[in-house]
Amino acid sequence: MGWFIKLLSSIFGKKTKKEITKVETPQEVVEEKVIENPVKTEKEKVKITVDEILKVKKEQDDKLFEKTLPLVLKYEGGYVNDPDDPGGETNKGIIKTTYDKYRKNKGLPVVSVKEITDEEIEDIYRNNYWLRGSCNKLFDDLAVIHFDACVNTGITQASKFLQRSCGAVDDGKIGPNTLKAVATVSNKAMVEMYFTQRKDFYENLAQRKPKLKKFLKGWLKRVAHLEQHIKNEENDNNKISIV
Repeated sequence: MGWFIKLLSSIFGKKTKKEITKVETPQEVVEEKVIENPVKTEKEKVKITVDEILKVKKEQDDKLFEKTLPLVLKYEGGYVNDPDDPGGETNKGIIKTTYDKYRKNKGLPVVSVKEITDEEIEDIYRNNYWLRGSCNKLFDDLAVIHFDACVNTGITQASKFLQRSCGAVDDGKIGPNTLKAVATVSNKAMVEMYFTQRKDFYENLAQRKPKLKKFLKGWLKRVAHLEQHIKNEENDNNKISIV
């Protein structure tokens, strides 16, 4: 058997790796197996590297989403059905029409939004707001405040906040041009402009629709709490960098 292995080695050179594998049989016979281990091409190596990077990016994104969701849920509260609220019947920030559509798409019977589960809440927020709002394509602080705006004002309006903050065309659709524009503005300036856009929007909305004035204080308080959260995060990061 040894001469056969030498023959294969001379034919395939470095592209064949010899490995001796013991295979136990009732007769306790030891077989020698030659396992071919072709050298990976540069293209395959690059693909593996890209896949690894994407995997790490997704893991980081998942962690940020999971960290941010409780913050948003704190503002959204529980079940409400205020006749003056444009969203109508809502639970944990999920309006009835959104929940009904979600259940139908899953092939599930429609039930009251009061019965929404934690798993459904996380699934809806991740897909309907975090990913659809392109939060996963923004730097951390901006992703947090944009996600909150997507939930509170809708993705189209939140996207306009983002676009106006970086000087992009405010069509309410985040694409390559908007993301390029975001990259040209400093992180701090983007965050400050975004908060200004939100506060101005709420104040103008309350003026145009008097019935919504009763929500203005809560909206502005929500933004103020979010601003404080971002500042606290910055302070924590500075402490870590100093150490």
